[in-house]
Amino acid sequence: MSRFSALDRQHMFDDVERWEPLTSFTRHYTGLGCSNERTAPDSMKNFKVETLFDYSLLQNGHNRKKIIQLDGIAPIIEDEDDPNFKGDSCQLEHRRRTEGTAIESHHSMEVPIALTRYLRPNLKFDIVTTKTFLAMLCRFIDNEHRFYRFDIERVGNLVIIEEVPYGDARPSKTYLQGALDILTGRASMDYRQVSICEFGTKRILLRQHVDLAESSGTGRSHTQTYWQRNNAHQYSPQDPFFPTLKDTIPSIAKIEGFIDQPEPIFHIDGTNVAIQGPLVPETPKKPIEIMCRSFQRFSFENLQMKWPNMIFSGADRIVSVLHVRGLIDHKPKSFTFEDIAPKGYKNTMARASALCRHIFDYIQTLRCSDCDKMALIWVNDKQLPSDVNDGNHLVLYRRRQNVRAFDESAFVSPPLRSSILRTFQ
Repeated sequence: MSRFSALDRQHMFDDVERWEPLTSFTRHYTGLGCSNERTAPDSMKNFKVETLFDYSLLQNGHNRKKIIQLDGIAPIIEDEDDPNFKGDSCQLEHRRRTEGTAIESHHSMEVPIALTRYLRPNLKFDIVTTKTFLAMLCRFIDNEHRFYRFDIERVGNLVIIEEVPYGDARPSKTYLQGALDILTGRASMDYRQVSICEFGTKRILLRQHVDLAESSGTGRSHTQTYWQRNNAHQYSPQDPFFPTLKDTIPSIAKIEGFIDQPEPIFHIDGTNVAIQGPLVPETPKKPIEIMCRSFQRFSFENLQMKWPNMIFSGADRIVSVLHVRGLIDHKPKSFTFEDIAPKGYKNTMARASALCRHIFDYIQTLRCSDCDKMALIWVNDKQLPSDVNDGNHLVLYRRRQNVRAFDESAFVSPPLRSSILRTFQ
């Protein structure tokens, strides 16, 4: 848990009227018309996470154009059975969580929305967010002590929400990035994934950064075996040329002419997004959650706290990396969801789903145009008797309007916003 500093307080409330919230939400809301949490439903009637596609952000240029590549190089553990994870060669580097990541400081939800509308034009969704928001709802329900701010933008009937890098979403310095580099052999963290989550009555488009992914080598070897089985019996080693190879030779010169050519770039109409390379995604990777802790600070309880991350990302396991002053103390260890999930997690999910519906139903009732941009804050910083920022409320505020020609706080570009307004009305 991050410490709430004076700088955090300044940033949390710098564009809202702290003493004039729109409303607030408590953790005891059940959707059943009463506040007794013991009457809350104990299971989810409708929950499913379906991964849609993976992509890598290649460029987030000054001209506001975002160039992506479908799939890309996934962060896969290079050799999970390697026994040499201990020793000086595994010294972790202490640096910021975001180092090597392409940070989208403007129009941060442009890519997932544009790609989904292009690749899945008939897919319906009510909300666009990240797994951090849904995990926050579960942690709020479970009475954890955290603090977050989420910015909200309403575009027609579509609601977009994303965490702001303050409080527990702040990218503080950590050994996690160093652990990822050792496990995957990669220095960048540009691999992303888009999923659709059915959460109670809401259909939510989720964008997430993928730190680790399961290897998909099994499918590849199956394809190779199939090809070998269907071709080996047709040609003998005595044949001077396989017909396939013979037909290929005349085209080699043509292929060489294209090797040095840059991959074509396709611009998605009505957006600031362009796709470099193939336009059809491969099968999405299965994510793996990761937790990096010092040996002294590790406990099974803080491993258990990662269950919302796993369930909303669709991960089957979490990998823990323990270190002593930056030196890996043991071989990374895997835990399944069943290993770490607390007994009451289904009850938590049901109550979080009811709270999620309550929040977004309220947002949709707001009719004034100056309420299209809001902030949802969870912090224990009560300063006056009337202050509801007591750690027991999620407080919704109206954000002040940006009068500049280019609104850097907008989640999507003006062209995509116009397109969404024609669809989500």
